[in-house]
Amino acid sequence: MKTGKIIVLAILCFIGIITLLFLPKKELTVQEQVNQLKLKDFYLVYQYYFDSDLIKLRKEIEHNEMVRNQEVGQNKRL
Repeated sequence: MKTGKIIVLAILCFIGIITLLFLPKKELTVQEQVNQLKLKDFYLVYQYYFDSDLIKLRKEIEHNEMVRNQEVGQNKRL
């Protein structure tokens, strides 16, 4: 009699756990996403502004964009 109650309780717990696993995940609001910033995010920002290779690459890209914009601007003068 006692083992029958334990088996029924175990089956009910199993069904409850399976039900919880199949519930849809909660969508995060923008504020909750901002609150989840990790240390890695701050490290990437630090790298963007202070890593010498990234600074050189950023300056090269800006220079290439400036040259491209000047070339396009010369071809489309009014």
